[in-house]
Amino acid sequence: MKGFIDDANYSVGLLDEGTNLGNVIDNYVYEHTLTGKNAFFVGDLGKIVKKHSQWQNIVAQIKPFYTVKCNSTPAVLEILAALGTGFACSSKTEMALVQELGVSPENIIYISPCKQVSQIKYAAKVGVNIMTCDNEVELKKIARNHPNAKVLLHIATEDNIGGEEGNMKFGTTLKNCRHLLECAKELDVQIIGVKFHVSSACKESQVYVHALSDARCVFDMAGEFGFTMNMLDIGGGFTGTEFQLEEKYKEDEPLFTSSLWGPSCDELDQIVENCLLPELNVGDWLIFDNMGADSFHEPSAFNDFQRPAIYYMMSYSDWYEMQDAGITSDTMMKNFFFVPSCIQLSQEDNFSTEA
Repeated sequence: MKGFIDDANYSVGLLDEGTNLGNVIDNYVYEHTLTGKNAFFVGDLGKIVKKHSQWQNIVAQIKPFYTVKCNSTPAVLEILAALGTGFACSSKTEMALVQELGVSPENIIYISPCKQVSQIKYAAKVGVNIMTCDNEVELKKIARNHPNAKVLLHIATEDNIGGEEGNMKFGTTLKNCRHLLECAKELDVQIIGVKFHVSSACKESQVYVHALSDARCVFDMAGEFGFTMNMLDIGGGFTGTEFQLEEKYKEDEPLFTSSLWGPSCDELDQIVENCLLPELNVGDWLIFDNMGADSFHEPSAFNDFQRPAIYYMMSYSDWYEMQDAGITSDTMMKNFFFVPSCIQLSQEDNFSTEA
């Protein structure tokens, strides 16, 4: 990873008042169509600034830890680091990536459910002490290889209260927590809190109520063993956005029941199972909103998979807000290069993105 950030140079287009992302997308669709280029992303970095500001205004007492695997593009990580966000890392590579941005080890949580010994030793070496654990074997690995570890017990949650099988992929049961606390005491491992994660697909509020109740029980149990608990990690499943295809059709245009698939040759690569679309032709463009999370893959020779181009944008008002907060490209975002973005499409050149 060394050099990945150092060599990066992100050009961010600054949008004048009256210019929106729709104009930007139209411009790039037109350009990519003329040149035969593939799909692309347009990233509004100003949204990150606004969401961080909103978080600070509403729940400042809760510290956000961004899950790096969600979107590890350097520009996103660097702006989050400049805003003072914490990071949840699942590997040595991710830990090194955010530390190259100047993130202190106290602002990193090592969240891998099954850690390699070499990576636990790396975390110890660079001072990343907070990590999660949900079983005795993992606890013993941590005890042997990281004497300063501060552990969050990862407890399982049920994503469905109505009796259906819950999400038990990761996390220990409430019943097993007492045993793990006993083991931690014997191994002299410091337990400092609890972690749980409820799937973002879960819509039942009682799931969160149960998870918080279980966490309270673990805190009480830990107190019996003399542990001082001071952290509750509520996971990344809380969501406020519905991801869907933006529907823009010509009036009176017939619609057809359709499904959308990605190009990976994977039978699970289904984007939308059932939707209504007009008749599409080769070369038509489909535009999706809110695709910044879990949409980036590593380049691969299979199917000649290359990461699509990313065009970063930000409004002047968001840029001024960042400067008012003391965040500038000269001090905290040294890899950013801000340039005025001139998006000018004549009425004749305006490329339709109706689909």
